[in-house]
Amino acid sequence: MRASLRDGLPARVELSDGRVRDVVRVHDAWRVGNRWWRGEAPSRHYLLELEDGLTLEVYEQAGAWRLERVLD
Repeated sequence: MRASLRDGLPARVELSDGRVRDVVRVHDAWRVGNRWWRGEAPSRHYLLELEDGLTLEVYEQAGAWRLERVLD
């Protein structure tokens, strides 16, 4: 998965199947510190509404974007 940012927030996402969707709303954004004592990098999570009505939770960790879950 990849994401393009605008003003520091995801504006467009490319899903693993190659579909590209615009983000119409960022519902929430938060930082997770993870288990620093195990050497895990912190991550930034986003709850996104896409142009086709799909709502996703995605996160970025150490430059890599991942899909956490799809909400229905």
